[in-house]
Amino acid sequence: MRHSAGGYAQGIRPLRKNQKPEIVMDPQLKADIAAKGVRFLLCSFVELAGTPKAKLVPITHIEDTARDGAGFAGFAAGDLNQGPADTDICSVPDFRGLTVLPWKQDVAWVPGNLHVNGTPWPFCPRTTLCRNLDALRQRGLTLNTGVEP
Repeated sequence: MRHSAGGYAQGIRPLRKNQKPEIVMDPQLKADIAAKGVRFLLCSFVELAGTPKAKLVPITHIEDTARDGAGFAGFAAGDLNQGPADTDICSVPDFRGLTVLPWKQDVAWVPGNLHVNGTPWPFCPRTTLCRNLDALRQRGLTLNTGVEP
Protein backbone atom coordinates (compact mmCIF):
# COMPACT_ATOMS: atom_id res chain seq x y z
CA MET A 1 0.00 0.00 0.00
CA ARG A 2 1.37 3.39 -0.97
CA HIS A 3 1.20 6.16 1.60
CA SER A 4 0.61 9.77 0.66
CA ALA A 5 2.85 12.67 1.61
CA GLY A 6 0.56 13.25 4.58
CA GLY A 7 1.21 9.71 5.77
CA TYR A 8 3.94 8.52 8.07
CA ALA A 9 6.34 10.96 9.60
CA GLN A 10 9.70 10.70 11.26
CA GLY A 11 10.48 13.04 14.10
CA ILE A 12 13.92 14.43 14.81
CA ARG A 13 14.59 15.38 18.40
CA PRO A 14 16.63 18.52 19.29
CA LEU A 15 20.40 17.96 19.30
CA ARG A 16 23.12 18.72 21.76
CA LYS A 17 26.51 19.73 20.41
CA ASN A 18 28.22 16.90 18.44
CA GLN A 19 25.17 14.64 18.75
CA LYS A 20 23.66 12.73 15.82
CA PRO A 21 19.94 13.19 15.17
CA GLU A 22 17.75 10.63 16.88
CA ILE A 23 15.06 9.48 14.49
CA VAL A 24 11.81 8.57 16.18
CA MET A 25 9.92 5.93 14.23
CA ASP A 26 6.19 6.46 13.94
CA PRO A 27 4.69 3.58 15.97
CA GLN A 28 1.82 3.35 13.48
CA LEU A 29 4.30 2.81 10.63
CA LYS A 30 5.92 -0.09 12.45
CA ALA A 31 2.52 -1.58 13.32
CA ASP A 32 1.27 -1.27 9.71
CA ILE A 33 4.40 -2.90 8.33
CA ALA A 34 4.13 -5.76 10.82
CA ALA A 35 0.42 -6.23 10.04
CA LYS A 36 1.18 -6.48 6.31
CA GLY A 37 3.75 -9.21 6.88
CA VAL A 38 6.64 -7.19 5.44
CA ARG A 39 9.97 -8.85 6.20
CA PHE A 40 12.30 -6.71 4.07
CA LEU A 41 12.71 -3.08 3.00
CA LEU A 42 14.03 -2.42 -0.50
CA CYS A 43 15.86 0.84 0.22
CA SER A 44 16.29 2.69 -3.05
CA PHE A 45 17.92 5.76 -4.56
CA VAL A 46 18.72 7.02 -8.04
CA GLU A 47 22.28 7.92 -9.04
CA LEU A 48 23.28 10.86 -11.24
CA ALA A 49 22.83 8.99 -14.53
CA GLY A 50 19.25 8.10 -13.55
CA THR A 51 19.89 4.46 -12.74
CA PRO A 52 17.99 3.16 -9.69
CA LYS A 53 20.00 1.34 -7.02
CA ALA A 54 18.67 -0.59 -4.03
CA LYS A 55 19.60 -2.72 -1.07
CA LEU A 56 17.41 -5.31 0.66
CA VAL A 57 17.35 -4.70 4.43
CA PRO A 58 15.70 -7.05 6.96
CA ILE A 59 12.77 -5.38 8.74
CA THR A 60 14.47 -6.18 12.06
CA HIS A 61 16.84 -3.30 11.18
CA ILE A 62 14.14 -0.72 10.42
CA GLU A 63 15.11 1.66 13.22
CA ASP A 64 18.82 1.54 12.33
CA THR A 65 17.95 2.10 8.67
CA ALA A 66 15.62 5.01 9.48
CA ARG A 67 18.35 6.63 11.58
CA ASP A 68 21.49 5.90 9.53
CA GLY A 69 20.19 4.80 6.13
CA ALA A 70 21.20 1.80 4.04
CA GLY A 71 24.92 2.04 3.32
CA PHE A 72 26.53 1.83 -0.11
CA ALA A 73 30.12 2.22 -1.33
CA GLY A 74 29.48 5.39 -3.34
CA PHE A 75 32.19 4.81 -5.94
CA ALA A 76 30.83 1.31 -6.65
CA ALA A 77 27.11 2.27 -6.70
CA GLY A 78 27.20 4.19 -9.95
CA ASP A 79 27.68 7.83 -10.84
CA LEU A 80 27.69 9.59 -7.45
CA ASN A 81 30.77 11.80 -7.79
CA GLN A 82 32.70 9.66 -5.28
CA GLY A 83 36.01 7.86 -5.42
CA PRO A 84 37.28 4.70 -3.67
CA ALA A 85 38.68 6.70 -0.73
CA ASP A 86 35.40 8.52 -0.04
CA THR A 87 33.12 7.72 2.88
CA ASP A 88 30.17 5.39 2.27
CA ILE A 89 26.96 6.95 1.09
CA CYS A 90 23.66 6.14 2.83
CA SER A 91 20.14 6.10 1.44
CA VAL A 92 17.97 7.47 4.26
CA PRO A 93 14.43 6.21 3.65
CA ASP A 94 11.46 8.49 3.18
CA PHE A 95 8.65 6.33 4.52
CA ARG A 96 6.01 8.57 2.93
CA GLY A 97 6.73 6.69 -0.31
CA LEU A 98 6.58 3.19 1.22
CA THR A 99 5.02 0.73 -1.22
CA VAL A 100 4.48 -2.98 -0.60
CA LEU A 101 5.42 -4.88 -3.75
CA PRO A 102 2.26 -6.55 -5.12
CA TRP A 103 4.24 -9.47 -6.58
CA LYS A 104 6.30 -10.03 -3.38
CA GLN A 105 4.22 -8.86 -0.45
CA ASP A 106 6.88 -9.47 2.19
CA VAL A 107 8.99 -6.70 0.59
CA ALA A 108 8.27 -2.96 0.78
CA TRP A 109 10.05 -0.51 -1.53
CA VAL A 110 11.03 2.80 0.04
CA PRO A 111 12.74 5.71 -1.74
CA GLY A 112 15.60 7.48 -0.03
CA ASN A 113 17.69 10.61 0.02
CA LEU A 114 21.47 10.22 -0.01
CA HIS A 115 23.55 11.30 2.98
CA VAL A 116 27.26 11.18 3.79
CA ASN A 117 28.29 11.30 7.45
CA GLY A 118 24.73 12.25 8.40
CA THR A 119 24.63 15.23 6.02
CA PRO A 120 22.51 15.41 2.85
CA TRP A 121 24.68 14.64 -0.21
CA PRO A 122 24.59 17.65 -2.55
CA PHE A 123 24.61 15.40 -5.63
CA CYS A 124 21.51 13.38 -4.69
CA PRO A 125 18.97 13.78 -7.53
CA ARG A 126 16.00 13.30 -5.18
CA THR A 127 17.29 15.89 -2.70
CA THR A 128 17.89 18.33 -5.57
CA LEU A 129 14.36 17.77 -6.85
CA CYS A 130 12.86 18.27 -3.36
CA ARG A 131 14.89 21.45 -2.83
CA ASN A 132 13.70 22.86 -6.17
CA LEU A 133 10.09 21.86 -5.52
CA ASP A 134 10.24 23.70 -2.17
CA ALA A 135 11.72 26.81 -3.84
CA LEU A 136 8.95 26.79 -6.45
CA ARG A 137 6.27 26.24 -3.81
CA GLN A 138 7.54 29.29 -1.90
CA ARG A 139 7.01 31.32 -5.08
CA GLY A 140 3.46 29.98 -5.44
CA LEU A 141 4.35 27.68 -8.34
CA THR A 142 3.77 23.97 -8.84
CA LEU A 143 5.99 21.73 -10.93
CA ASN A 144 4.42 18.64 -12.43
CA THR A 145 6.91 15.88 -13.12
CA GLY A 146 6.76 12.44 -14.64
CA VAL A 147 8.97 9.60 -15.76
CA GLU A 148 9.30 7.89 -19.09
CA PRO A 149 10.25 4.26 -19.57
